[in-house]
Amino acid sequence: MKLLARLVHPIYFIEKRSSKKQLQDDFGEFPPAPLRCENMMGEFNVIRVRGIGELYHDFVVYRAMLTATVSDVESLSSDFATLVGAKDVLIVQREISKLGRGSKVAERFFVSLGAGWMLVQTALKHARNGPRRSGLGHFVPLLKNTSHIVIKSGRHVHKSDASTVSHEHIHLLQFRNPENHRKNARSPEELLCEKMVADPHLLYILEKKEVEARLHEVVLSFYRAHRRLPLTVPGFLGLLAASEQCGELVAFTLKRSGVGFDHYEIYSERDPKYVEQLEYIWLYIETNEIQCKFMTEVLSVMYGNLLRYYGDDTASRDYMKEIERPNFYDDLYGEDSA
Repeated sequence: MKLLARLVHPIYFIEKRSSKKQLQDDFGEFPPAPLRCENMMGEFNVIRVRGIGELYHDFVVYRAMLTATVSDVESLSSDFATLVGAKDVLIVQREISKLGRGSKVAERFFVSLGAGWMLVQTALKHARNGPRRSGLGHFVPLLKNTSHIVIKSGRHVHKSDASTVSHEHIHLLQFRNPENHRKNARSPEELLCEKMVADPHLLYILEKKEVEARLHEVVLSFYRAHRRLPLTVPGFLGLLAASEQCGELVAFTLKRSGVGFDHYEIYSERDPKYVEQLEYIWLYIETNEIQCKFMTEVLSVMYGNLLRYYGDDTASRDYMKEIERPNFYDDLYGEDSA
């Protein structure tokens, strides 16, 4: 296995990392003041792939699935179950147990054969449905205690992949802190201007988990400059309003609506790309009133969620007490009543 690891290193490299260390890299220290993050635990793998290394990673995932217990496969998240085809995994597992019965060597052979077959089936599915989503990385919740963040190194040739790892790590923390919510925003026609209601990129960015992950980039950039996170809603709104990238729009919207906020020195973002995408949502919201509600009711709740993801449940609960619920956040992302 060590020889294989050396051979594939240029196209497939694994780095083990803890969530505590990742957040320390994000903020510059951990816990970020004044939080007391006693609940931050867990590790994950950062897997950097290049070229055919991405296919090799898919093969490794399928092989791990085929050697997992039935309960592990059945307990996969719905998103990941759809991605790997959990039903197909169970079917192939049953066939492998028949073919490889009584022989470990035969079982390992059929596991690799089955993983290769599933890889081909996935490739054919992508060929029918169009190319894979072009991204810089993605989060893979492999099994109960195993999570991968896959980074596409070939797309980071001229820049650091730090912000991509941060972004996908928030998706990992969201997975570890599940809550009942809709994946997609409800009734986007009531939020967005008419010409952008069906824009697939905007609707993707507007997914609840994607907005939170982009908001994290704003939060960590603020902390790097000010060394303290706000624990009140006016403080959070001030955090947004001091952003070099989007602060002018935030301040204008809040002032126009008569909403007060704390004032901080302007700070620059570590990676403006994710903040630009967050601003992209605001620019296409239909009215100033809805823009303001999105900032004060949706993003404010999401900031409270981030405090919980960072490991301080008490700070998150105390902060959330300032926000009247249900509100616009619940209108957009609350579960449909059965």
